[in-house]
Amino acid sequence: PPEVVAVPVPPPPPPVVEEKKPEPPPPPPPEVKAEAPKPEPVKAEPPKPVDTSPKALLAQAAKWRDRGKAEKALDLYGRVLEQDPESVEALSGRGWCYVDMSEYGPAEQSFLSALQKAPRFEEALIGLAETYRFQGKRPEALKYYQQYLDHHPDGEDAPTAKNAIEQLKE
Repeated sequence: PPEVVAVPVPPPPPPVVEEKKPEPPPPPPPEVKAEAPKPEPVKAEPPKPVDTSPKALLAQAAKWRDRGKAEKALDLYGRVLEQDPESVEALSGRGWCYVDMSEYGPAEQSFLSALQKAPRFEEALIGLAETYRFQGKRPEALKYYQQYLDHHPDGEDAPTAKNAIEQLKE
């Protein structure tokens, strides 16, 4: 039989004993600070009240008309007339809106209403004259251009009235 040789086996290494590291202390509880008062949320300012006085509405209507927005201006002139049915400025402004929209019947009525309340009102006189001219009503146009010049010879629209009279008389 073969010879059995005993081979010395090295002793097992000593067990590794891990040194326990001391555990770090638990974190301190969060400091309870008196919370600074939170700023109040910024509230949007309430919308500023829109000035709906006749004067403000007339000014806004004139701006809309100047920008070519006769329908919007017409609405504002109507709101003025709801508050002040005697407003010759609103009646005339409304007339000019109708002229801008080529609606000469309502324009004529608006200007006539203004002239019933203020027979020499510049905007209504020149507006009615222009309305009649656009409708081809020469005698009526001449009459109101002349009335404009009689009452407002140095008025803003005097040159327009003079030129129109010359053209209509040709």
